Amino acid sequence: MDRVAEIYTTSVHHHLKPLYANWEPARPLKLGDYGTLSKGSFNYFGNIADMGVEFEVRRSSDTHRRSFASAGSTTVKLHAKGSAEYVRAALEIRFSAADAVFFNATNCRYSMIADKVALGRRILELLRDKAWERRWAVITDMIHSEATTVAVSGSDSASLVLEAAEDLPVIDLADASVKLTVGSEERVGYHLIGEKGLTPLLGLSAIQRALLRPTGTLEPLGRKSETRPSDEPLFFGELVEPLELA
Repeated sequence: MDRVAEIYTTSVHHHLKPLYANWEPARPLKLGDYGTLSKGSFNYFGNIADMGVEFEVRRSSDTHRRSFASAGSTTVKLHAKGSAEYVRAALEIRFSAADAVFFNATNCRYSMIADKVALGRRILELLRDKAWERRWAVITDMIHSEATTVAVSGSDSASLVLEAAEDLPVIDLADASVKLTVGSEERVGYHLIGEKGLTPLLGLSAIQRALLRPTGTLEPLGRKSETRPSDEPLFFGELVEPLELA
């Protein structure tokens, strides 16, 4: 399962950057949870509220859909009711690579820590007081989904067919109320079918160095430099690149 987790988390971040995957998607995380990042997976340690850090939450009123399929190695087809060999409306997913992913989250709502500047100041204070570690990241953003469907290939010839559980003319991937069942499955490493009320996506923030070279160009996050001064300024901000903080 470790290999599947790495494939999934890497693919999600690649397609939906700067967001990270919650692995597994049903894991109950909250804003303010902190921990480390290892191979794209967030490892929960605790919540900053336990350290006396307070924050307000801002939530979106609109809903949206987040979806992708690994390009070049995933084919997705919708089959109408009664077409070809399908009695019911169906969704056919075929993978031609062992590291391919299909992801669909519908009726997504966004929530975030409202004042990230104030949070950053507080986290830097905790660092100076030796109550915080540089390797820790905080969940500052979350995407909640009414229905989440995930499939991860287990070989270079995997397939998954999902059928509508009700009498529908065609499956609408943007409709969270559609109930799906597995019609057939072959060499799929992991799947999650229409699970309700999950938080599949996270936004992380962490203490980072400015990484400003003398030339004025930005050095890639995480790369060591012998010329970097030890007193280089730190900042607390969105974790865009998958720094290995563990």
